[in-house]
Amino acid sequence: MFWKVASISLLVLCCNTVSYAAWREASSDHFLIYTDDSEAEIRRFTEKLERYRNAMSFVFPTDAEKPSPSNRVTIYVVSSKSLVRELYGDAKNSRYIAGFYRPQAGGSLAIIPPVNSSLNGKPTESELTLLHEYAHHYLLESASYIIPRWFGEGFAEYFSSAKFDKDGTVGLGLPSVMRLTEIQTALDVSLEEVFDNKAYAARKLKRYNNFYGRSWLLFHYMYSDNDRRRSLLDYLGRLNKGEGELSSAISTFGPLEDLKSALSSYQRQPKWVYLRIPPEKTTPGNITIRELNKAEAAIMPIRIRSKAGVDEKEAAEVVVDAREVATQYPDEPEVQAELAEAEFDSGNNEAAIIAADRALALNPVHINALIQKGYALARIAKNSQDTEAWTEVRKHFVSINKIEN
Repeated sequence: MFWKVASISLLVLCCNTVSYAAWREASSDHFLIYTDDSEAEIRRFTEKLERYRNAMSFVFPTDAEKPSPSNRVTIYVVSSKSLVRELYGDAKNSRYIAGFYRPQAGGSLAIIPPVNSSLNGKPTESELTLLHEYAHHYLLESASYIIPRWFGEGFAEYFSSAKFDKDGTVGLGLPSVMRLTEIQTALDVSLEEVFDNKAYAARKLKRYNNFYGRSWLLFHYMYSDNDRRRSLLDYLGRLNKGEGELSSAISTFGPLEDLKSALSSYQRQPKWVYLRIPPEKTTPGNITIRELNKAEAAIMPIRIRSKAGVDEKEAAEVVVDAREVATQYPDEPEVQAELAEAEFDSGNNEAAIIAADRALALNPVHINALIQKGYALARIAKNSQDTEAWTEVRKHFVSINKIEN
């Protein structure tokens, strides 16, 4: 799995310690959220995310259709930042991690610490991280063209510092409080480094990295004026026709020294202009909240560990816990599906198929059970080099696609 768990000690290892009644699921058009917080808090949080997404869509329209259920972003709210960092798994680089996101077709997820969505309309640190990563998700989902690095980070920073008013108005384009120092020192990053990835890569480890602040400033400058927006589209068009990174920028924006001077003046403005998207444009749509049953709550810590990612040693530990919960709840499809995933992660293909089949006997359209079975069948086919086996694998995935495209 992509993300590795450094330690599993902080997560609940035994279902007996789970507070069954606490876990809730919020389901909306674009998000699926799991938390042990109150119903009022999870509703506020889900509404905020949907308003944020709709505000982005109003400012940066997309032709993307509403995602199918499995293509929504799933968010797991865990007990603390320290647990997020444990789940992130990279001890050397996780010190400042306040949440993380993993993009994947049919399984994009985020893991964040608790949030308080009622605090003065401004996102908490963990929410800022989530909004930043979701902006990346939205852009990648929306754009069918090459996205230069500075544009992607500037876009995410521009939208993630959103302000949420009580009446439903969403403010976009404010400077992020987490980036104020970077924005103030953003001019330390040359425009050559911003536009040219090779130049940036050559110097990024030699000093404190202000690239995000510089990207926010450049994106804000370009996006705050209609003429400059058109120039931005011209620049992206040049890149996507194969013109070089630096030459595309110079051809569009002119000499970089002139652009640097314009950015310097723009940075010194006394008050930042931002967009206010009215509440009727950000309506969150239908949100349903349900309390997980005892079986679903018991398997949730194992589910989070599997989704975050495990290595070989951790997979062997997780599958033991999954088997224990599955023994207690043999007639719960969610539990059996998670056991199938844990068995697959442990390399136990036949056991994964058996668990998946148990889940499917209880719920024939359980998507995760179907996918885990498909993974196991594919691994068996790969190991056997049997071409007929691959035919069956393809049939299996086609059948899943007919259930949910």
